[in-house]
Amino acid sequence: MTNELSGVEPKCEAAAPAFPEKDYAEAANERIERAKSNRRRARRIVKCALAAALTAVFAVAAYTEIAAYVSSIGVGDAADAIASLAFGDSGAVAPTVSQTTSQTPPTSGVRRYRRKALVFVPDEHTETDETSAVPDTSAESDSGTEPPDTAEDGVRYPIVSRDLSAKSPRALECSNETDYTLDLDYFADAPLPLPPLSELMAAADHPDRENPIVLIIHTHGTESYAPEGADSYGVDDNARSEDITQNVVAVGEVMAEYFESCGIPTVHCTEMFDRDSYIKAYENSSAAVREYLAIYPSIKYIFDVHRDSVISSDYVKYRTAADVDGNVTAQFMCVVGTDFKGAQHPHWRDNLTLAAHLQTRLAERSPSLPRRLSIRGASFYQQYAAGSLLLEIGSCGNSLSEAEACARIVAEDLAALIIQE
Repeated sequence: MTNELSGVEPKCEAAAPAFPEKDYAEAANERIERAKSNRRRARRIVKCALAAALTAVFAVAAYTEIAAYVSSIGVGDAADAIASLAFGDSGAVAPTVSQTTSQTPPTSGVRRYRRKALVFVPDEHTETDETSAVPDTSAESDSGTEPPDTAEDGVRYPIVSRDLSAKSPRALECSNETDYTLDLDYFADAPLPLPPLSELMAAADHPDRENPIVLIIHTHGTESYAPEGADSYGVDDNARSEDITQNVVAVGEVMAEYFESCGIPTVHCTEMFDRDSYIKAYENSSAAVREYLAIYPSIKYIFDVHRDSVISSDYVKYRTAADVDGNVTAQFMCVVGTDFKGAQHPHWRDNLTLAAHLQTRLAERSPSLPRRLSIRGASFYQQYAAGSLLLEIGSCGNSLSEAEACARIVAEDLAALIIQE
């Protein structure tokens, strides 16, 4: 009889063991199963060891990044900074009375006067993060991103017009990132959270200082637009610019000039807070807002003006298009932050009330102009004033002139809500 494993024939029957004869095929199968079981056990051990090692590596990396980030700022701002790493949220509380009444200009990051504006000049010890030029995921936007790295060099991708306007009556519909149930008609019909401009100016009348009512700021100031008439783009076409006459800062200037023409004292911060570090943009713009409020406690409205990014998975870049009195403009989206993710923002419904009023006014002007409201779980530092909103003027497929035309219309309706005559 031949052993099925070794192929060696036993010399004689007498050489067989004394215990009852076994089926060699069955014994071989048992040995094979034991080997398989041992391999499975070894594989599980190796996988567990690798998982533990990778977990340790990721934990060290995360700790190192957060520790370095937090160590670069004051201990009092640590919670604010960590929250800003997670989608721009903030655990910071609105400035106290003592903070907002200080008249001493900040000593770090000097701000200079320039035509009713403060220009942020980083001090020489300001740290920058040269590696933080991340894709424009637009934390405030839920509609698209900049082209991923898989887009091909030398290929021209199309820019296509697209109507993203809200379709419900009065344009009162929203994308809601929270679990809150919201009756937008209620907010649109509720009283505005702030008194009329005349009362605000009377209460803020201090002859020894300027008393702006509106602050316009740009957390992502380098966001720019497509060239005039462009119907395609390549991966080398830069969707960002540090030229404040060509990027979203120019759009904010249109709004500032209109507010001033209506008698609404306005300060326009032209600093591009994403220029040196994208990940720290919200942290830095939040610090700037607190500084402005400390210098100008009269500020009651804060508008963070952005440009949206709407790009499909196959790299089609969309140009949002509205028809206003026969003229083509970019479309508009309002982003409202909440306390859903834990930010100290108990009065976010005041901001939503202002946004709902603006939404209905724009829809009366042109139903194709306002997009859906975007209700977000993060606060986007809107807890500092009852009139705080994040404004998305156009998208990366729009031209600057289309965005400026949209900004002028938005400014007109916001001015009416601020003045309340």
